[in-house]
Amino acid sequence: MSDVFSNSNDLRVARTELLLRISPHEAFAFFADPRHLIEITPSWHVLTVHCPDGADWMSSDARYSISLTIHGHAVEWQLRIAEWKPRESLLIEQVDGPYTEFRHRRDFEAIAGGTRVTERIEYAHLGGSLYQRLIIQPELELLFAHRHRRILEKFGLTDDPEQGRSSNVSHAAG
Repeated sequence: MSDVFSNSNDLRVARTELLLRISPHEAFAFFADPRHLIEITPSWHVLTVHCPDGADWMSSDARYSISLTIHGHAVEWQLRIAEWKPRESLLIEQVDGPYTEFRHRRDFEAIAGGTRVTERIEYAHLGGSLYQRLIIQPELELLFAHRHRRILEKFGLTDDPEQGRSSNVSHAAG
């Protein structure tokens, strides 16, 4: 209980995996454009994405921002594309925002009949383990469960292991 109000900067890691019946090119194109977040984010969050028009701006070191309302509180994020490898991987880093540290990596692997999308979110926040357990972890689990359902719906897939699969978000200290 001593770390409840600590300024702990412990790095946490959340991982998810999704099997999609689309090519790595199609999967990368969908996940690389932050505007697609709007269609897969739960309706109880109000999300706005601010980025240049067109697809030409997306590359390594490009920046954009998002505004997100969580539990009635507006959160502003400034993000940077730290790694851009079309059809292979994408790494987004927080420049300024709610976390003390935040990186979201997506890897795209061609598999028989589609693409494995593996996500790894590394994050640290103030508030300690109680805040992590009561607020952050449940919120991430709800968010990714919703996103996975929406992605599977969008690409005409079900949660059937033969068609697509979404795993639970697993958390671990970094």
